[in-house]
Amino acid sequence: MNRIRAPIVVILGVAALASAGAQPITKPVAEPAHVETFSFIDGYRITHYLQAAEELQKLDAEKRIARLKELAVDPKRGSEVFPLCRMLFEAKSNAKFRRPLIGEPVFVGGGHLADWELEPITLFDQVPILIVEGYNLAGYPEPPLSYVDYCLKECKWSDTKYVDVGTARLKGIVDKFITAHPELKGEAYRWHAANWIRAQAE
Repeated sequence: MNRIRAPIVVILGVAALASAGAQPITKPVAEPAHVETFSFIDGYRITHYLQAAEELQKLDAEKRIARLKELAVDPKRGSEVFPLCRMLFEAKSNAKFRRPLIGEPVFVGGGHLADWELEPITLFDQVPILIVEGYNLAGYPEPPLSYVDYCLKECKWSDTKYVDVGTARLKGIVDKFITAHPELKGEAYRWHAANWIRAQAE
């Protein structure tokens, strides 16, 4: 099966973020400028994130925080904290868990922010499936470290525990997810959407 590379879309227009309910960041946060904000999209593999989350959850809170912050400033892997934070944190009581401010998402198979509350992923049978192919962005994206800091301050650790379920079971879960979402099987988009998501289980 050929792996489909996820496009990263950059559009210079303020309306893109405004329509997604997020204001563009006008100044970069004091963080290494070379952190690749969108690199988590290309080559996304579910097993990698299950293993990473499992290892982080084995650490005590202090070491877990230190490891997340260390990862967030890694020039090549910093963007991995966006999916990981959506896995590891949840909203506090009577509060909201906001999305990372990295642009207007382009969802595989179409869709809207209201359809996917944990964008850029969704959790299905406790596995993180990427449902965003790219972003339309105006201004500067929120740096990974900034989002980690937000999660630590405004959210709480999730009680969901993650484990590597193995390739065979993972493929079954992904197929079940595709079956449960007919919007990913429309005539015009069926092959791309389904196979783009199945590639995440390889």
